[in-house]
Order: sequence, then structure tokens, then C-alpha cells
Amino acid sequence: MSLGVDFDAQYLLSLEPSGGVTGGAGWYNSGTVVTVTATSPSTVVTDQTRLAFLSWSGDLQSDSTSIVLNMTAPHSLKANWKTQYYLNIQSLYAAVGGGWYDANSQAAISLSSPVATEDGIRYVFTNWSGDLSGANQNQSLIMSGPKLVSAVWATQYELKLESEYGHASGAGWYDPSTQAVYGVDTLTIDTANDTRRVFTQWSGDATGSSQQGTVTMDGPKAIQANWKTEYLVAFVTKGVRNGTVLTMVLNSVPHEVKVPDTVELWLDAGSSVSFSSNATLSESFRRYVFQEWKNSTGGSIKPSQSILKPEKYVAVYNELSAFPCIIATVTFGSETTPEVQFLRGFRDNLVLSTHAGSAFIDAFNLWYYSFSPQVADFIVLHDALRGPLRAVLYPLLGILELSSATYSVFQSMPEFAITIAGILASVLIGLVYLTPISVVLVRFSRIRRIGAKRTLKAFSISLLVAVSMLLLGELAGSLLLLAMAASALVLIMLLSTPLLVAFELTSLERRLGLFTKMRAVLGI
Repeated sequence: MSLGVDFDAQYLLSLEPSGGVTGGAGWYNSGTVVTVTATSPSTVVTDQTRLAFLSWSGDLQSDSTSIVLNMTAPHSLKANWKTQYYLNIQSLYAAVGGGWYDANSQAAISLSSPVATEDGIRYVFTNWSGDLSGANQNQSLIMSGPKLVSAVWATQYELKLESEYGHASGAGWYDPSTQAVYGVDTLTIDTANDTRRVFTQWSGDATGSSQQGTVTMDGPKAIQANWKTEYLVAFVTKGVRNGTVLTMVLNSVPHEVKVPDTVELWLDAGSSVSFSSNATLSESFRRYVFQEWKNSTGGSIKPSQSILKPEKYVAVYNELSAFPCIIATVTFGSETTPEVQFLRGFRDNLVLSTHAGSAFIDAFNLWYYSFSPQVADFIVLHDALRGPLRAVLYPLLGILELSSATYSVFQSMPEFAITIAGILASVLIGLVYLTPISVVLVRFSRIRRIGAKRTLKAFSISLLVAVSMLLLGELAGSLLLLAMAASALVLIMLLSTPLLVAFELTSLERRLGLFTKMRAVLGI
């Protein structure tokens, strides 16, 4: 028996890991197909270092981590590696550049700033810390080892400014607790057509009316600049000679005006303005009376207006004739009204046509014009008085109509006629206007003790004296004596008639009272 031994040829696959992790080394039968592997990365220290496979060298060159060999001969391979370091970037918000880098290579780092997270708040990159410094958000560093880099962020708050007009400054982002300065570039903005915008105040997270202010930025802030609209309102005078001086009272503030000067006021849109002017004016020998206010379109207006647009208000005056009826003209609104024309006609055509009447008018004018301009001014300033005053003057017009008719009866004897008409007018005026006052005086004052008879006697004597003076003045042609006599005659009749009526009414009251008591006693 013969025995034989067969041997298979084997070949060694030798691997040099060089610090990394490889697989496939060992003895293999001839012709065996072997897969050689290199684990990449290898020798990993988390977020620190690692080895990255580069290539195989030795009996075979390849940069693949996995190669296939046919073991027909021994093989020796070496794994080649490169060292990598980890770049760790710590940031609240996204940063680019973190990760693994080859040793001594250059790593580029960047981030976006600022980052808005909610309304009015944002975060701004300020600087790098750790293994990198500087405030540039785009930087690079050499990876000579593991690196740790931190991005430092700061909070900022937004200041929002709103302004419908002009330019508001100060809006933007601010660091916490800083003092933000805000303001408007102008307080007044002129626009076309006599209109302007005027800054009034700040609202929102700020108050006050100063052009500039500060606010502490301890959070997001919103500030509003508020404006108002103003219109230019002009006040002018018409119907008065240049150089005449008058006073306009605008919103209770007096303004002295020398015609043709204009008073101009900037007034708030939607506000109201009150205005008035002198009821009468004098310039040299001329006299003017206020007629009405008109607007820029020529329409008549009341002296209190709402300001809805630029406007011009005109104080219209009429030049009066010599010795005008000032109070009546102001009360009825114009010198051309029928009532005022009647009064002027009664005076000019009737009273002034006689010597006695002319003398009386001279004395009357001295008294009347000592107070009538002031009364007229008061009426103009208080428009509501016109209605009641017209009611008061209408009885006077009726009395003068009756007196005028009486004069017509005796007009062939003008001096006698004017005397009779004057006495009638004085009696009736006294009865209408002074009787109520006289009743009060007789009822509640010491005049009651004088008595009706003594009063009548005193007035009769006074009347006789006045008539005698009037006759003497007519005969002597003395205007002074006529003026005194006519004035005295008017005053006597004006005062005596209501006093005598008051005495009679008081006596009647006593008799009626006694009669009532007697009936009560008798039980009737």
C-alpha cells in the first residue's frame, strides 16, 4: 500500500493598518479571491479627531476603501490615512462652516445677521469667542487641532416712528436700555392755498409736544407724530377811508387795525372763530356805522363761523350822513331801512324846519352822541339784543308818526306846530316808557309823600316858565334860549305825565284796597 500527501499552496496577505481599521489580512489558498477593506473614518474621537482613508500602497495602489485581490501570490498592502479635526460652532442662530477638516487646512465660517424672531425684536451678531475672535461675521481659521467657536449675539429693540407729514427721525434698532432720540424736522409745513400742517404732540410710547424727545429702549417702541390742519383766515374792512383806525375783537382778543391793513390768523380746521368790530367809526368829519359781515363769496354771515377752509371775512361799513341815528341804524341793520329813514325824515324835514326844533336838536345831539356810540358798540357785540330793541323802538315810531300827523294839522304855523307835536311826543313817550318806573318810585320811595297835587303844581309852574322862555327865545331869535326852553319843555312833559299817572294809579290801588276791606268787614 502506498500513501501520498497533497499540499495546497497558500499565500499571505499582509496589511499594515497605520492606525486605522482594516480588514482582510491573512493566509489564503492560491487562487482565492479576497476583499480587502479600510473603515473610514477610523479612530474617531467624537467632535475632536478622526482618520480619513486616503489610499492603499504597496503591491497595489488604490484610493478605494474596498479592493478585490486574487491570491496567486503573496501581497503586502499599507493603508494610508489623513488626520481630521472637528470645528464645533456654537450659535443661537444658524452658522455655516462647522464640521470635519483636514489637519492644517483652512475652515471658512459665516453667519447671517441680524436675525428677527418677532415683531420689534431682533438679534445681532457682535463677535466670536473661543478659538476665534473678532466681530467679522465671515472669517476663517487654520485647523491645527480640534476647534470650538462660539457666536455671541445681542438683543435689539425697534423704534417705529409714524408721521403723516414732514420727516420724522430716530426710527431704527437700539440696544436694550439705550436712550433713543426721536424728532420731526419742522413744526410747521406750509402747503398751497393758505393751508398748513402744524405738529401738535407725540402719542403711543411717548408723550409731549416738543420737537425732539428721548425714550428708553427697554422693549419695542412705536411713536406717532400727530399733526393738525390750520387755515389762514383774513379779516378786512370795506367802506372806510384808508387811515381810519378801528378795533377788531377776534376770539376775545382785540386787534387794532389801520385801514386798509388786514388781520390774518391761522386757525384750526373745524374750530370756530368769533369776531366783531366797532359799531361806529369816526375819521375827520366822517362817521361810519357797521352794517354786516360778509365772507369771501359776498354772502352775509353771522359773527361766529366754523373754519372749514381758508377764508376772508369782510367788515362792511356805511358812511353816515351828518348826525345819524346811530342806535336805530345798528338795531335795524342799515341806515337805509324804512324805520331809520323815517326817523331821519322826522328829524330833518320836520323838527329841523323850525327854530325851536333846531335849537332842541342841537342840545339833544350833545346829549345823544355822548353815549350812543358806546351803546351801538354794545349792540353789535351782542347780536341777540337787536330783536328786543326793535320791539322797544316800534312804539317810538308810532308815537312819532302821530306827532308828525299833529304837526301837519298846524303846519301853517310851524313854530306852534312843532311845539304841540313836541309836547304830544313827550307825553306819549313818557307814558309808554317811564310809567312803569314812575309807579315803582311812587309806590316804594319818598316821592309818594309829595303827592299828586303838589307835583302837578310844580310841573305846571315849570311848564309855564318853559313856554315863556320858548316865546321869548322866538321873539329874541336866541338859539340858546330856544334850546334851553325846548329841552326843558320836553323834559317837563316827559317826566310829569308818567309821575301824575303813577300817583293816580297808586291812589286807585289804595281805594280798591279799602273797598275790599270794607266788603270783608260787612261780609258782602
